Amino acid sequence: MNEENKKLIVSLTSYPARIEFVPETIGTLLNQTRPADQIVLYLSADQFPGREEDLPEALREGQRDEHVTLRWVSGDLKPHKKYFYAFREFPEDIVMTVDDDVCYPPELLEKFWETHLEYPGAVVGGRTHLITLNEEGEANPYSLWLQRTAGFAEGPSQQLLAVGVGGTLYDPSLFPKEMFDEEAIRETCLEADDLWLKAWELIAGIPVVHSTTPELVRFVPGSQTVSLYKKNINQNHNDIAIAAIREWVIRTFGRDVLKERLNDEAWPRFPAGDPMLLYLNLDRKRTLETVNDAYNRMNYRLNKENTQLRTNLEKKKEEIRTKNEEIRRKNSDIEHKKAEIERKTDELARRKADVERLKVWHDRDLERLEKARRTEEKQEIDLTRLTKDVAKLREDNQMLKNSLSYRLGNILIRPVTVVRRLVKGKGGKS
Repeated sequence: MNEENKKLIVSLTSYPARIEFVPETIGTLLNQTRPADQIVLYLSADQFPGREEDLPEALREGQRDEHVTLRWVSGDLKPHKKYFYAFREFPEDIVMTVDDDVCYPPELLEKFWETHLEYPGAVVGGRTHLITLNEEGEANPYSLWLQRTAGFAEGPSQQLLAVGVGGTLYDPSLFPKEMFDEEAIRETCLEADDLWLKAWELIAGIPVVHSTTPELVRFVPGSQTVSLYKKNINQNHNDIAIAAIREWVIRTFGRDVLKERLNDEAWPRFPAGDPMLLYLNLDRKRTLETVNDAYNRMNYRLNKENTQLRTNLEKKKEEIRTKNEEIRRKNSDIEHKKAEIERKTDELARRKADVERLKVWHDRDLERLEKARRTEEKQEIDLTRLTKDVAKLREDNQMLKNSLSYRLGNILIRPVTVVRRLVKGKGGKS
């Protein structure tokens, strides 16, 4: 496949102590003159049991960007996660690893891509160290390596070590599958991914070339409270890891492949036993340390200011959250009151309907009562008339009785009177 047709995948990882700084790093990666085809964040599900719920809100929102992808993996390979899974997921593309605590300049990906097209068979590093050798051709202790070799080591070399903090670009197809040996990683250098990758670059004969980007790195403010750099450099863990890797390589391949590659004449080599080089290494190291100290002091001051600004920002955010919560409560009260008003309005409407029904029934009852009243009045009139008729009948009956008694008396008494008169008359005559 033509190199220009390959996709550029940016890969990174993080852990709970530094996850809050990742959104700012991703923000700088999204603001590039040559955008990545995809940005993949590999996180251990063991370290974030709540998955997305354990992530910062800004990071959950960042996942909505079409170029940002979140991958959950099991177990924890620490810094190795940023290349280990990406190499296997995108074997035919170009993978660039970055750290989770750095604000990267906008031209970073463009410069790396240009360097890769110029040296397609090499690993491209944004910050590189020169592995210095002793008189026997073996690597010196890490503290004697020439750090930050920009402008000193030109072109690809097997003696260059790409340091992840400045970003490192890889072609996964150049690496053998044997490098994905989790047991060997845990046995030798679980916290030194740069050294494990360098060992396999030497085994596979892959040189390293420095990109044209500046070596100074701007860290996300507040992110250096927890750093592998302090542990690996200050506590001499790098030399312990180098010794463990070398022992594993000799045991696995039956010879010191790393030493062979570092002394390979096919690539530019820097004199191993030249005391001037060692002096140059130490002098340059002191000079760079002085510059770095000045930069760190400035960075400390900026970090302190940024911490204060962050504190003020968090305070403002808390005030805004409090006000928003108060507004939400008031809105909730308004909604409750609105619901209560609606409920009472519905109840009033129901009561009004009941009143209307009662009014109809009342009107019907009034109508029935009025009809009953009229019927009663009519009955009373009829009763009065009937009473009068009865009284008249009684009166007529009494009169009839009286009349009948008189007549009956006349009928009964008159014959007796007549007889008396007749008797009396006859007697007088006699």
